[in-house]
Amino acid sequence: MYLFFSKARRTRFRLGWRAIFIIIVQTYATPVCAATFNDDWIVEIDPIVARYIELPALTQYGSVRWFGENFQTKIIRKLIQKKIRVRVAEPNKADVDELPPIAKNVLRTRVEIAELKFIVGRRGDCMQFGFARGEGNDFNHGLDVNFRNEFPLTREPGWFGPTFRDTGGLRTGLEIGHEINFEVVLAGARVKRLPYAAHFGTDLVFSTDKGVVEQAINARTSGFYFDVSAHFGYGGADYLAALTWARTDALLRAFDRAVDATVNAIAQNLLAAQQGTIKEKTVAGIVPSSSTKTPISIDAGSRDIKMSQPVAKYRDGFWRKLWLSIKGTATLPYRIWRYYQYDQDYRGADSGRIELKRASSVVLKDRNRFWAHHRLRLPEAWARHGVGDRRVIVAVLDSGMDYNHSELNRTLYWDGLRESAGWDFISGDARAFDDHAHGTEVASIVGGGWSKSMGVAPGVTLLPVKVFSPYGQTSSGSIVAAFEYAIASGARIIVCGWATPVRSAALRSAIEVAKAAGVLVVAAAGDDGTNLDDEPRYPAAYSREFDNVVSVAAYGLRSIPKTNISEVVLWRSKNQKIASSYGPRTVDLAAPGEDLFVARPRGKTRTQSHSGLAAGVVAGVAALATSVCPTVSASELKVALLDDASPSEPDLDWQVSGARALLDLRFLNRLAGACKKGK
Repeated sequence: MYLFFSKARRTRFRLGWRAIFIIIVQTYATPVCAATFNDDWIVEIDPIVARYIELPALTQYGSVRWFGENFQTKIIRKLIQKKIRVRVAEPNKADVDELPPIAKNVLRTRVEIAELKFIVGRRGDCMQFGFARGEGNDFNHGLDVNFRNEFPLTREPGWFGPTFRDTGGLRTGLEIGHEINFEVVLAGARVKRLPYAAHFGTDLVFSTDKGVVEQAINARTSGFYFDVSAHFGYGGADYLAALTWARTDALLRAFDRAVDATVNAIAQNLLAAQQGTIKEKTVAGIVPSSSTKTPISIDAGSRDIKMSQPVAKYRDGFWRKLWLSIKGTATLPYRIWRYYQYDQDYRGADSGRIELKRASSVVLKDRNRFWAHHRLRLPEAWARHGVGDRRVIVAVLDSGMDYNHSELNRTLYWDGLRESAGWDFISGDARAFDDHAHGTEVASIVGGGWSKSMGVAPGVTLLPVKVFSPYGQTSSGSIVAAFEYAIASGARIIVCGWATPVRSAALRSAIEVAKAAGVLVVAAAGDDGTNLDDEPRYPAAYSREFDNVVSVAAYGLRSIPKTNISEVVLWRSKNQKIASSYGPRTVDLAAPGEDLFVARPRGKTRTQSHSGLAAGVVAGVAALATSVCPTVSASELKVALLDDASPSEPDLDWQVSGARALLDLRFLNRLAGACKKGK
């Protein structure tokens, strides 16, 4: 019958039901709105410390949005509207437990912004900005604007040179998969419909002269926006424009709901104080019955952000794009299958650990494929010292790792608590799956191996730590958090198979933490063919300042005509476009990094070349040395590596410090002997 109403009656009908719905929602959302508060009670609020969140924007270094003073102002205004007496306490007071006695009929309130984050995308394309509850550090907790993100999202990724330019085959998987989420088919329009969410969390402490109560509130809002950008690469300006619109709307809605929830919590605790139910130090609620602080979750709703004008500019050439859409639809089942090959859940490890006999047989049967293993005389070193100790943990800070790969999953770190190995500091979850390829390549040359590939130390434990998106995007906060996580997990060696021209304070801070914990950091020199003495790349360039950092260039072998001799030369690609960086004062040594057989995501293997692999080789050798002598320090390990590296390689003069090249592992014998003697 609704269809036969006039347009005006249909409008009134819809508005009537909408009004009833709003009344119901408001009734349940504000349970203390009709309460009466005693005039002799007063709420004293400590000044709220302002926090900022740094978000992607069209400006060069992103945008900063502060929350704090406006949060406090809105809370006070709403409390006054509820006819609650309120005053702001003097600033810089101590913790609640250390404050002087509270006057009678005063509810002292401390509000802290504990979570402020914005998440965009899904699965392998997901990125997190800001800080989560309990996970902040100097570079993302939003307290000091001097600790800004040094690697902001820009129109084109480029903070790490050519390291992540090869997207590892994403054309057939990650981006194309977003097309399955279209609600309306736009013929040929290159559009992604991406989800986003904003979280605004607060910690509250209420205290009277009778006791203390703690509470936590999480407000969340979500929605979708249309990213008008090419599927086959980085989003660029349209991506940033869409993010700018989405994050403003989402954060403000979460902020408003957090204000309402905080005001309600203050009102509820004021009533409890008036009724005398706050009698002892309690947690998670007004009634002293719980021992944990469980956040109260508030859903601020969902909203789609439409971008009709940008979409319209892609409608030229309709018939050609319609044909492309028809072809795309025909391959949709395959593309859906490919999409779910990315960001995989951990399926558990295969049975069995790599043993000496298997490792040696794989390497010995193919000298060409495993030329570096033979050059380093690894089979002999394994026979004398073993393939590595399971208790030695090597953390690979990179684009993640294919932890379901049959060549890698037997060597993964697992703490026995989570259902997955490692952590993803880009999307903030436990799926550190490699949606690029770089991290899996580096990890496979460090350790692992079963039937096709073989790492330098296949018996040690690998810890996947994802700090880069598939496009090489990261943040200072993610890097620091990744280092801290690796160290807390017991890593003895951290390998950074990448390099950046940014003299990063975050990297320096992370290396200082690693040095204090006795952790060796192995860093790649980079692959843009530059002299690091003149144009430093980090963290490799920090090797001149820290005795726990080893910087590594990549070398290959070239046959000398009319002889059976091969000479060591710095690696350079066949098309001469990329090459290992170097530096006679900055780069400590060169290691094999050309034509190494490595694992790739989604169960693949191939031959690859870059300085990240050379860093992986050195990290694997360091892991073998740590297995031989568990008490060796990071600085002693660096000295042993450099002392044993073959000096005065003619073709490395003026390229590597001391013209050092890692050619064999005889130092393991000396290290083992010294360790037994207790030296």
